[in-house]
Amino acid sequence: MLEQLDWIAEDIVERGGDAYVLPVTELSETEESDIRRRMREDRKEEYEKLRQAAEVLARRTVRQPRLGRKVTVLRRGLARAIERDHFESAGRARAEKAIRLAQKRKEA
Repeated sequence: MLEQLDWIAEDIVERGGDAYVLPVTELSETEESDIRRRMREDRKEEYEKLRQAAEVLARRTVRQPRLGRKVTVLRRGLARAIERDHFESAGRARAEKAIRLAQKRKEA
């Protein structure tokens, strides 16, 4: 597993990002809680950005093909956020609802 994570980190660095693989054998309860909190906050922010983008899109008068592509981008972004949401972050339901409304707008 560690070797696979090293390969992923190497790929991220090659693409211009930063990645580190640090083996952790034990965390204190406080450290574990802090990690969970930070991950929830990150996903919450991501969901909020998706929600806002979907609401803006739903209000716009855009040609249908472009609107469809933009909704697809939002749906993919939501799917990626959900994959990383290991701690049931706030904001998911609101983002899903906003994207559904944008989808309905596209179909109208």
